[in-house]
Parts: sequence; structure tokens; C-alpha cells
Amino acid sequence: MSLVEFTNFMNNAAALEKFLKLLQGFAQLGMSVFASAQLVETSTLLRKHFALGRRYFRVFKWIDCALAASAVLCGDASGGKEGILAMLNVAKWSYLGMFLFTEALTLLDAMDLKKFEWTPMIFTEAMRFWFYSISCGLILIGYDLYLNNRDMVRTEKEYELIENTPDDSPKSVSNGKPKANEKAKTKDQDQKQEKGQLKPDWIPKDAQLSAKRRQLEQAKARRRSLLRQLFANACDLLTPGSIVKYTPVHPILVAVTSIISSFISSQDLWMQINK
Repeated sequence: MSLVEFTNFMNNAAALEKFLKLLQGFAQLGMSVFASAQLVETSTLLRKHFALGRRYFRVFKWIDCALAASAVLCGDASGGKEGILAMLNVAKWSYLGMFLFTEALTLLDAMDLKKFEWTPMIFTEAMRFWFYSISCGLILIGYDLYLNNRDMVRTEKEYELIENTPDDSPKSVSNGKPKANEKAKTKDQDQKQEKGQLKPDWIPKDAQLSAKRRQLEQAKARRRSLLRQLFANACDLLTPGSIVKYTPVHPILVAVTSIISSFISSQDLWMQINK
């Protein structure tokens, strides 16, 4: 890690928001593990300020979510998904947008500028929308993993089939020299090729194997990325779930999963920013 890479990362708004989320997770963990009242009070204050700082970065993010949902609904960015998958994608962005919008309504209360009686209710509903959004995302990631695994199995079978198939190159050799009948056949094919009578549909075995290996590597890389997303989203699910009582877990577990999710997301952003 160089200083330039670190600067590039910290100057990115999304990356800085994830970094604040990581610090917020550590502060929340301190609230649960420290025995000293002074340390607990300090951790609580730090968590409040880190959470408030993150809100400034996403005040108008609900507009991006609304545009994303509209694009999927119109078929412009469905990613090939149709029917229930497209509706899940729309629901994911819609719920996320509603979470960000309703959370923004409580910003004045979080800044201690104006207290409203309805703030706790609005905040709870915002967490409920976030829970629904993550749930839809988990279903979509699970389906993408199913498709990825199916493609990997098919590619592996095709690779084994090509590997076990004898090389039927028209230029195969015998004792280091081309066979006479194969040489004549090759010459005839070359003449047909020049006249446009023969399509260049023959691909060398090594080239086919190399192409399949690339497909397998891409599929494996895609699977690793999806598994990381699945694990990070599953960790994030506990934060709103614990507030709306859908996943009643200990605050320490919520803090730890938040730290893990932030670390995974920060790693992915780091690689994207510092390519």
C-alpha cells in the first residue's frame, strides 16, 4: 500500500463512507465490551459522530436508487432479468431508496437541532426498508450464484470433452512430415478457402482448451465476488434486523458483523479505485 493509493481511496466519497462505517463498528463494539463508564461514554459519542458523518454522504442517494429502480422497471438496466427477478431488482432499489429517504428525514434530530416525537418511528421504518432491500439483494445474489455454478459445470464438461477428443487438425504430421493424403486434403482446403467455398470453422485444440480455461477462470472469479457480496450483505442484514426485532442478536455480534462487512466492502472499493 502506497501513500498515493491511500490518498486515492480516502478522497473517494463511497470509500470514505465505508471507512466511517468501519470506525462506527469499532465504536459500537467498544460500547459493548468496555467496563469503564468513561470509555463507554466515549465510544457512544464516537459512534454517534461517525454515524452522523456517514449520513452526510447519502442525503441525496435516494435519488440514485429511484433512478436505478426506474431503469430496471423500464427494461434499460435489467441485466437480462425478467419476470420475478426484475421485480426483485426493482424492489431492492425501491426499498433502499425509501430507507435513505426516510432516514434523511431524521437528520435534524440526529444533529440535535430539532427534536420530533415521530423520529423514533420513522427511524424504525427506515431500518425495516433497509432490511427488505438487503433481503431482496440476497435472493438475487443467490440466483446469480446458481447460474454461475451451472455455467462452471457446463464449461468443465466441455473442457474435458475437448481434452479427450483427438486432435483432428488437417495439418497433423507423421514422423515429422505431413502425410501425402493429408497434404493434398490441406491444399484442397486452402484452395476452397481462397475461393470462399470453405468457412474457417476449424479451431485448433489448444486454442479451444485455452478459451475454456479463460472461461473457467472468469467464472471462478465471478463466484468469489458473488460469495463476498453474499457474506457482506448477510452481515449487514443483522444491523437493521436487530433494530426491528427480526433478528434479535447481541449488540456485540451486530458490531462484529458490521466491521466484517465494512472491511470486505472497503477491500473491493480499494481494488476498484487503485486498479
